[in-house]
Amino acid sequence: MIRTSPANMLVVCMCINLLLLQVVDSSNIDYGCTHLNDSWVVTGYSNIYDTEANIYRLSVDYTNNLIKVYSHGIPDYNRYFTASDITFLNSRPKKSSDFRSSSSTTKNAGDYVEFGEDIGFTTTGCSMGYWPPGPVCADAQTGTSAITSFTLLPAEEASTSGCYVGNSAQGLLVNGVALFGWSDTNSYNSAGIWHQTAISFEYYDFDICNGHAAMGLYHHHTYPPCLAEKLNDVGQGHSPIYGWIKDGFPIYGPYQSANTLAESCWKKRDYSASSSTGCGVSNKRTCVYNDPFDTTQGTKTVTSGPDTTATVTSLSGNIFTAVSGFYYEDYYYDSACGSSGGQYLNEYNGHDHDNLGFHYHFTIDTNSNPTFPYSMGVKFYGCITEDCFTSIPNHRRLDSVEDNSAPQLGFIQFLYFNLFN
Repeated sequence: MIRTSPANMLVVCMCINLLLLQVVDSSNIDYGCTHLNDSWVVTGYSNIYDTEANIYRLSVDYTNNLIKVYSHGIPDYNRYFTASDITFLNSRPKKSSDFRSSSSTTKNAGDYVEFGEDIGFTTTGCSMGYWPPGPVCADAQTGTSAITSFTLLPAEEASTSGCYVGNSAQGLLVNGVALFGWSDTNSYNSAGIWHQTAISFEYYDFDICNGHAAMGLYHHHTYPPCLAEKLNDVGQGHSPIYGWIKDGFPIYGPYQSANTLAESCWKKRDYSASSSTGCGVSNKRTCVYNDPFDTTQGTKTVTSGPDTTATVTSLSGNIFTAVSGFYYEDYYYDSACGSSGGQYLNEYNGHDHDNLGFHYHFTIDTNSNPTFPYSMGVKFYGCITEDCFTSIPNHRRLDSVEDNSAPQLGFIQFLYFNLFN
């Protein structure tokens, strides 16, 4: 862990307090040494929700060395719709029932659309017309209860079993939006095997910014393109920080360096009969790796999943062909890839380079499609003190919007490298 001298930390505190006075209501500021950093987007804005500021308060718990971030959870995703946005919306397979009229959005390329503004969707699930049928509306009051605490002392997980990523908020983005993991919390036939990936089964449930709400809490599961626009992250160098993960380490955007994407080393299994990663019979999901982190441990027979040529139906009624990649068990970690260094990431979907300390990356391909595990890995790199799942959880804790497990964020590391280098 990178440490800085007390003199430097004093300078940090002075700089950050001055920064906060410029962008946040001064009545909410603790004038002590808050150790907060300028990665948070705390400036005010307006949208359909009339939210003045998403992250509206920052405070310090000196007793426990925690920084608390208070967020509405409603992002500043007001934007001009592009031609590709319109094409995506109007090519939905259920467009005749997804939209209220004319089987298409009411918007055109070039239209300026506020986050939450009616774009013509039917009002099933959410009455606002901004989200596709199925997901509920994002609720600023739900987000307001999301008070997230971050420690100054992140540490690498010491146990060999590690902690699997859960199914509720696993981090917070710099604009106050929650970050969920790879799962949609469901499994094939609810059997606890063949766990569904959110990006596959909820593909048509996301808004144009790759987000949606659960129990009112707006969140992302994968790369957030509208946040990338706000951060002007277009591949001119290493991506900036996009947020902080529950274990205390930052997550950056998709770029490792100029025009070079960080690459996940989790690979899709090939279910052809002759493939070493399949189950011996073409298209059959009848086996899983004993340890997907170590394929040398071989496979075992399990309850069959759908053939890779079969169709499956999402909760919102969309029909997909269940190709490899729709389920967690379709993936394995390629250790040879991970040991290559450079842009290739380890099993936690992160790495340590150029004095940045360990950090995660959002991962996408050259067409900006998210690649598994999308953000943080299947397991956390860092230590978490509560909600440490020793296997993939089969439920979502949506009852705990306020997470008291004290997500741990490396503020000292970030401040040191961004203010003193």
